[in-house]
Amino acid sequence: MILVFTPQRACALPATTLLGVDRSSWTVQVIDNVSTRFLDRVHLSLDGSGAPHVVYFDSNQFLAYGTRPSTAWSTSTVVSGITYDMCYAMSVGSAGDPRVFYATQPAGSFTPQLLNYATLSGSVWSSQTVDSTSNYLRVLRVLTDASNDSHVLYVTPSSLKYAHLSGTTVTTYTVVSATNLQPLTADIALDSSRNPHLVYSLYIATGTNQDDIYYTVGTSGVFSAGEFITSGYNSGMTAIALDPSGNPHVAFIPPSSATIGKDQSYASRAAGEWITEPMLATGDAMSGITSVVSMAIDASGRPHVVLFDGYTPQYLTKTASQWFGYILGSGGDYYGWPSQIVLDASGKPTIAFSDNFTNLAQILYAKLYSFPGSSVGPLPPTTVTNSEIPINARIYPSPFRPAAGLVTLDQMPADAEALIYTVRGVLVKKLKADATGATTWDGLDGGGRPVPTGVYWVSVKTGGRSKTYKIAVQR
Repeated sequence: MILVFTPQRACALPATTLLGVDRSSWTVQVIDNVSTRFLDRVHLSLDGSGAPHVVYFDSNQFLAYGTRPSTAWSTSTVVSGITYDMCYAMSVGSAGDPRVFYATQPAGSFTPQLLNYATLSGSVWSSQTVDSTSNYLRVLRVLTDASNDSHVLYVTPSSLKYAHLSGTTVTTYTVVSATNLQPLTADIALDSSRNPHLVYSLYIATGTNQDDIYYTVGTSGVFSAGEFITSGYNSGMTAIALDPSGNPHVAFIPPSSATIGKDQSYASRAAGEWITEPMLATGDAMSGITSVVSMAIDASGRPHVVLFDGYTPQYLTKTASQWFGYILGSGGDYYGWPSQIVLDASGKPTIAFSDNFTNLAQILYAKLYSFPGSSVGPLPPTTVTNSEIPINARIYPSPFRPAAGLVTLDQMPADAEALIYTVRGVLVKKLKADATGATTWDGLDGGGRPVPTGVYWVSVKTGGRSKTYKIAVQR
């Protein structure tokens, strides 16, 4: 049975718990009966009138589509024979037309290698192959811009790819080719000029739990060199959104296994520098989160983030310096991977996900009507106070010529860390500021070897926040 759930209101609870939204406060609408099947990952899009559209995978190897143009849902099968549940995504065109991109395996193969594009005409789906050069392909995200073009982000084990659909023409690009690419941690956002902004991750080293997270922008199919943001948890996934000024914001899981699920982090970029902050304090009730699914930013600049702990989708939003969390679902159920979060015309978040409790497979569609601090009473006590710790470090000279002396790093908070990375994200040296907020670097790596000529990133971290600087070394 596929259901639609709508939470009626949120309630303010103490800081050590989440703002819970359970089934007793939702209205329920049955939109399909799939009680004999198992459902997993759902993708959601809203058309210009606000009507929801979803695609989802079930254990009978069907890729299914559903929409609710008025009060009733209708469903159809896009394609059968889909054997991987992470191989599809969708968006909706300006005419309300669904655009589904999915991967299939060619005859004789057991891995998805073909990128296909499906459209709906009346009640009939038709498909075409748009990329047959990839292997073990995964489709991550599809977005449609104001000109009705679609933008597709997809990956293979060693390449991050981007496809642009204009009319009936699909052009594909390779954004990153790297043997240490973390293939499932990429995401895409579009700016007002329809340029794609991407976030992706690279493994630091085999056997570690750490990735390095990068940001790039594409213009006319040419992508900028990856800009290092910070380090994240291996396989923890990342998400990106742009604020009304076009600045990128990224949600990610931090690298320390000791705090996994307890201090999910958020990074924003302004004036060419990245600043990070925790979304939840260590020990908060939202423990066990291992993945950031997606995020969006509304017209007021307010972020909306969806997380997943392997069992239950969870939602975070922020008012001023305070983050709030919602558990989307009731305890004891097993939920599938949630959809990306989508904002309606009024900025209210919507999300779809599946519930596979006791073999009663359901698709849940949630829309939040009240935010904390609006009409639901006073704000709860602060879970995280993101104090504006000033990080206004000076790093000089740059370019640095090691034969002429040392690099000085000062005006940092006392006992801050300064981590020096190559442009590919390899950690070179870890420095510690003294009580005056200063330290020096001699141009050597952690093993005492001189670093080569080039540009390096310096990430200054303190109190859960960080700021990234550049320095050039010239020998």
